[in-house]
Amino acid sequence: MKTVLLLCAVFVFSNCEEDGPIQFAVVDEFETNATVTGLKGAQQVDIDKSMDVSDLLDNGSKFVSADVESVIITLKDYDGGGTITGGFDLKIGGKPLFNQSLTLKSGVPSSAITIPSGSSDILSSITGGNVQVKLNGSTASPISDNSFTLNLKFKIKAVVE
Repeated sequence: MKTVLLLCAVFVFSNCEEDGPIQFAVVDEFETNATVTGLKGAQQVDIDKSMDVSDLLDNGSKFVSADVESVIITLKDYDGGGTITGGFDLKIGGKPLFNQSLTLKSGVPSSAITIPSGSSDILSSITGGNVQVKLNGSTASPISDNSFTLNLKFKIKAVVE
């Protein structure tokens, strides 16, 4: 019986390609928090943050592909009325991920925003294991808190080798 198992293992591994690197897919979530101060009365929010995504490499040495599957935005510590409503534009690097109207309620995560496959590729935006996250928004009414946080949680799928 051991001989049969050994022969099966030899047969299976003998059909493996030896010339190419081994590639594997990794899916993980990454968060970045942006503290927003001094905007009470304003109707524009601009955030520009660096986010480390190098954990996607796991045991690999380079990215083959990287795509954002979804984003969840949470408004935290917002005292002035509890919600911010407006149009928001999210980019990684210079790549637009979405531009849509959202209502963000303090302490309540937004529904997952699915990124269309034509907009999800961020491979060219990864530099040294980091990506630049930019969120711009125009609010429907003036911001009524002078200090709050926007949490952005990204679900990213990458193929690495």
